[in-house]
Amino acid sequence: RRVTLTSPAYDTDSIHRVACELITRIDLNRARIRLTGISVSDFVHMDDARSLFPDRNDEKHRSVELARAKLRDKFGGAALTRASLLVTKPRT
Repeated sequence: RRVTLTSPAYDTDSIHRVACELITRIDLNRARIRLTGISVSDFVHMDDARSLFPDRNDEKHRSVELARAKLRDKFGGAALTRASLLVTKPRT
């Protein structure tokens, strides 16, 4: 029910991925769930989030996250959403 990441996460994709993994651990056929939530803590400045073995795509992910933040600042929180969260209407 709880996960602590082994390295700092500075992007929403990492947090979203872990949240989805946690949900798949629950047997939704047997569980009675009233409320779920995600909590993020132990914040560090992005410059301090160093790893002994850095991810090669690190700079790309950081650039994407900064672009997302700029878009949210300019157009509001609903400006961007994940395609997987969109509800599609069945075609008739």
